[in-house]
Amino acid sequence: MALEWREFEQIKGKKLLKWQRLLAVEADTGQVFISASLPGDPEYRVWVCASEDGVPTYSYDEHYYVPADWMATVFPSTQPLCELLIRSVA
Repeated sequence: MALEWREFEQIKGKKLLKWQRLLAVEADTGQVFISASLPGDPEYRVWVCASEDGVPTYSYDEHYYVPADWMATVFPSTQPLCELLIRSVA
Protein backbone atom coordinates (compact mmCIF):
# COMPACT_ATOMS: atom_id res chain seq x y z
CA MET A 1 0.00 0.00 0.00
CA ALA A 2 1.44 3.31 -1.06
CA LEU A 3 1.43 6.20 1.38
CA GLU A 4 1.67 9.88 0.62
CA TRP A 5 3.26 11.71 3.55
CA ARG A 6 2.30 15.34 4.18
CA GLU A 7 3.13 17.91 6.82
CA PHE A 8 0.36 20.12 8.18
CA GLU A 9 0.75 23.60 9.66
CA GLN A 10 0.93 24.31 13.37
CA ILE A 11 -2.50 24.38 14.96
CA LYS A 12 -3.40 27.37 17.11
CA GLY A 13 -2.95 26.52 20.76
CA LYS A 14 -0.78 23.46 20.14
CA LYS A 15 2.98 23.17 19.87
CA LEU A 16 3.65 20.12 17.74
CA LEU A 17 7.04 18.89 16.59
CA LYS A 18 7.57 18.31 12.88
CA TRP A 19 7.13 14.53 13.14
CA GLN A 20 3.86 15.07 15.03
CA ARG A 21 2.62 17.26 12.17
CA LEU A 22 3.11 14.50 9.59
CA LEU A 23 0.16 12.59 8.28
CA ALA A 24 -0.07 9.87 5.70
CA VAL A 25 -2.79 9.22 3.16
CA GLU A 26 -3.17 5.67 1.91
CA ALA A 27 -3.33 5.91 -1.89
CA ASP A 28 -5.76 3.03 -2.42
CA THR A 29 -8.28 3.86 0.30
CA GLY A 30 -7.75 7.54 1.10
CA GLN A 31 -7.52 6.63 4.79
CA VAL A 32 -5.65 9.24 6.84
CA PHE A 33 -3.02 8.19 9.40
CA ILE A 34 -1.85 10.62 12.07
CA SER A 35 0.70 10.61 14.87
CA ALA A 36 -0.15 8.27 17.72
CA SER A 37 1.17 10.97 20.07
CA LEU A 38 -1.68 13.42 19.44
CA PRO A 39 -3.95 12.28 22.30
CA GLY A 40 -1.17 13.17 24.76
CA ASP A 41 -0.64 9.55 25.80
CA PRO A 42 2.65 7.77 25.06
CA GLU A 43 2.53 6.94 21.35
CA TYR A 44 3.52 3.33 22.03
CA ARG A 45 0.38 2.91 24.19
CA VAL A 46 -1.84 4.32 21.45
CA TRP A 47 -0.14 2.03 18.89
CA VAL A 48 -0.77 -1.01 21.13
CA CYS A 49 -4.45 -0.06 21.46
CA ALA A 50 -4.76 0.26 17.68
CA SER A 51 -2.98 -3.04 17.12
CA GLU A 52 -5.22 -4.80 19.62
CA ASP A 53 -8.25 -3.36 17.81
CA GLY A 54 -6.93 -4.83 14.57
CA VAL A 55 -6.61 -1.53 12.73
CA PRO A 56 -3.69 -0.90 10.37
CA THR A 57 -0.78 1.15 11.69
CA TYR A 58 2.41 2.49 10.20
CA SER A 59 5.74 3.60 11.55
CA TYR A 60 7.97 6.27 10.07
CA ASP A 61 11.23 7.56 11.49
CA GLU A 62 10.65 5.51 14.65
CA HIS A 63 7.22 7.05 15.30
CA TYR A 64 3.79 5.41 15.10
CA TYR A 65 0.84 6.56 12.99
CA VAL A 66 -2.73 5.33 13.37
CA PRO A 67 -5.99 5.92 11.47
CA ALA A 68 -7.48 9.33 12.27
CA ASP A 69 -11.05 7.99 12.22
CA TRP A 70 -10.11 5.28 14.73
CA MET A 71 -8.35 7.80 16.99
CA ALA A 72 -11.38 10.12 16.96
CA THR A 73 -13.55 7.27 18.23
CA VAL A 74 -11.20 5.80 20.83
CA PHE A 75 -9.80 9.12 22.06
CA PRO A 76 -12.82 11.46 21.82
CA SER A 77 -10.83 14.52 22.91
CA THR A 78 -9.00 14.30 19.56
CA GLN A 79 -12.17 14.21 17.45
CA PRO A 80 -12.12 17.87 16.34
CA LEU A 81 -8.46 17.67 15.34
CA CYS A 82 -8.92 14.32 13.60
CA GLU A 83 -11.90 15.62 11.63
CA LEU A 84 -9.96 18.75 10.66
CA LEU A 85 -7.03 16.68 9.39
CA ILE A 86 -9.28 14.26 7.49
CA ARG A 87 -11.04 17.19 5.80
CA SER A 88 -7.71 18.82 4.96
CA VAL A 89 -6.74 15.99 2.62
CA ALA A 90 -10.11 15.63 0.91
